[in-house]
Amino acid sequence: MKNTPHERLQIAREKAGFRSAADAAQNFGWGYSTYASHENGSRGLRLDSARKYARAFGTTPGWLLTGSDKEAEDPRLVPSIPVIGKVAAGVWLEVDGNVAEDDYPVIPAAPSADYPPDKQIAVEVNGPSMNKILPDGVYAIGVPLEHARSPRNGDVVALRRMRAGLVETTIKRYLERGGDILLMPESDDPRYQTPINMHAPECDTQVEVFALIIGSYRPI
Repeated sequence: MKNTPHERLQIAREKAGFRSAADAAQNFGWGYSTYASHENGSRGLRLDSARKYARAFGTTPGWLLTGSDKEAEDPRLVPSIPVIGKVAAGVWLEVDGNVAEDDYPVIPAAPSADYPPDKQIAVEVNGPSMNKILPDGVYAIGVPLEHARSPRNGDVVALRRMRAGLVETTIKRYLERGGDILLMPESDDPRYQTPINMHAPECDTQVEVFALIIGSYRPI
């Protein structure tokens, strides 16, 4: 038996009928360098990636990671969600674009059954502007908008603001009011009571919803 995850990944790929890592990556639309680094062992294999490859190759994430199908017995198989960065609940927060997807930390939270587990993400909340529902330091769990339904009145959303080459993020309540979209804080801090009108940004600024927030995780 092959004893490492990357060796088992290669076996699974070959059994699924793909002659090379490049063939598999092209067939499933994966980035070749990321997949190849998982198969050659230069990058560790996380649970979310193991689930993706297991579905593609007709095996189980437990076997890829441990050589066993008894997933519940291994702590590496605790349900988890990747933390893609921080989001402001206050002033806008600049995005760190230098973190590779497979280097994201994870939180031990079970994904919602309403959306595919591998499409769910988490962001760490910084600041008090949403502290009635998302206090500073909790993790907001969301689904990128391309994998979720469109925002509705009353949803909590993560937003991206782009201006002068700078990308910043925040999180707010999404409210529809008389044809306008208001992004409303929910805070007991008097500094954070004024909504943002999504339809009236500055002339050189674009504001967009990038994720629908569906839950939260609070570390002990």
